[in-house]
Amino acid sequence: MSKQTWHRYGDLFLLIGLCVSLALIIYLAPSSPLRIVGGVLCILYAPGYALLAALYPDKKAINRGQRFSASIGLSVAISSLLNLMITYSMGTSLHSSFGVLAFWIVVMVLIAGYRRRLTPAFKRFTTGISIRPAFWQEKNPLQRGLFLATIGAIILLGLAVGRLIWVSDHTAPQFTEFYLLGPGGLSEEYPEHILAGHPITVTVGIVHHGRYSQNYGLFYQINDSDYQLINNIVLNNEEKWESEVEIYPLQAPTSQKVVFGLYKEGEAFPYDTLHLWITAEDFTSSPN
Repeated sequence: MSKQTWHRYGDLFLLIGLCVSLALIIYLAPSSPLRIVGGVLCILYAPGYALLAALYPDKKAINRGQRFSASIGLSVAISSLLNLMITYSMGTSLHSSFGVLAFWIVVMVLIAGYRRRLTPAFKRFTTGISIRPAFWQEKNPLQRGLFLATIGAIILLGLAVGRLIWVSDHTAPQFTEFYLLGPGGLSEEYPEHILAGHPITVTVGIVHHGRYSQNYGLFYQINDSDYQLINNIVLNNEEKWESEVEIYPLQAPTSQKVVFGLYKEGEAFPYDTLHLWITAEDFTSSPN
């Protein structure tokens, strides 16, 4: 890549590099602190900057200070709207949120690169920065104070968002889905009347939502009898276990309550319980 190409499109290459780097961090090192840094930039600065680059390839349209400050405000609005859209379409998750945001940035970068290429060289916005020694001396005390306050506010905002991302990631709700299904794979048509001493079959499902894997014990109990082990299951995050389970009710023809208990490893009491009421009957054939 020539210096002239980097001078013209260096900011756009950096945006693409940010998306690629953050994708690698998310998939290869999700616990890295770099994920927070990249996430803050990808949420609070890159979407708005890419949009402004696409809208204003001319360096005279807006100056660098306006471009910088507007990028932050636009990024917050764009990130919020995109997140709202995916919430009601595909559902919010780390991968869906990042994917949609990265798609927006890449599309805006391509449009910005095309429009910048069509702009005459003397009007084109470039990344070349000229720092004059007299910059600070030319500012009056009020301008210096506003400049420092702006920089400080941006740093504090970045730290606050980084902290929010870290807290939300480490305090995300962890729960387990526990359910029973009837013969049709639906929450209906559960067995109610059976022949005494014959088994019943139901489908039991468990879905684990948590950062770490979890060991579960699945038990059943009939009336006030002791719990009987059905299976031990180990599930990772978002992993589901679903299987048909055969239960042998009591021999006596009577109404019986079948309780399914889900235990987490190391806990004395069940995490959740489900129950069915069945009636065991002593069917006899009527004489002809």
